Amino acid sequence: GYAKNMRYSIYNPTQAQFILKYYTEEGWDILDPFAGRGTRSLMSLRLGRNYYGIDSCSQTVEQNTIKIAEKKFESNGKVQLGDGTQPQEIYPDQIFDAVFTCPPYYNIEKYSGEGGDLSHMKDAQFDQRIKTMFQNLKGMVKKSNYKEKKFHPLIFTVGTVRRGDGGLLDMDKSFQDAASEAGFILHDKLITVNNAPGAGFTFRRNWEYKFLCKTHETTLVFVHY
Repeated sequence: GYAKNMRYSIYNPTQAQFILKYYTEEGWDILDPFAGRGTRSLMSLRLGRNYYGIDSCSQTVEQNTIKIAEKKFESNGKVQLGDGTQPQEIYPDQIFDAVFTCPPYYNIEKYSGEGGDLSHMKDAQFDQRIKTMFQNLKGMVKKSNYKEKKFHPLIFTVGTVRRGDGGLLDMDKSFQDAASEAGFILHDKLITVNNAPGAGFTFRRNWEYKFLCKTHETTLVFVHY
C-alpha cells in the first residue's frame, strides 16, 4: 500500500517525440495497441504520422477521439475500442509501418476493467496475452531489411513490478521472450531516466527490503526480417 495514490501515469511527450522522429518516418502508419491517455496519438499526428490506436477503455477511446478531432491534424488518426492483444480484429487486412505503445505494467495501475484490460489479469494470464499479441502482430507489420537499412520497428516501453517474496517481475525479460518466440529480433533498447514521483512513497519499503528505487523505464525495439 505504499504507492496507492500514484495512478494514471502519462507517457512522456519528449520521449514520444524522440522515438517517433528517430525510428519512424513522416507518412507512416503507426499502430498503438494500448492507446492510453493520448500522448502517442497526438504526438504521432503532430509529426505527420497516421495513428491507429486501440484501447479497452471506452472513456479513453472517447477522450482520444475528441482530442484528435479538436486538433484537426492533416494526417489520419483514430482510436478504436477493443483488445490490444488482438489487433487483427480491430484493423483486419491492414499492414503497418511500425508499432509504438506502452502496455500496462501488470496490475500496478488498475484501469477500466473492460474487456481485454490486462491490468485486471493475473500475472500468468497477462504474460500469455502478451505472447498472443506478438503472434498476432507478426503479419501486421512490414518486414525490415538489414542490408538495405530499412527498419519497421515494434516499440514497447516497459517497466518492472514487485511481488514481495515472489520477486521482481521484469517486463524487459518477459517481452523479449514473447517477441523471440514469435520470431522477432531485438533491434535496440533505450533506457529512459524518470523523475520517479513514487520514490517518496516507497523509500521506507525499499530500505527495509534492500530494494533499489527504480528511476528508469526500458523501451524495447523489435523487428522481423
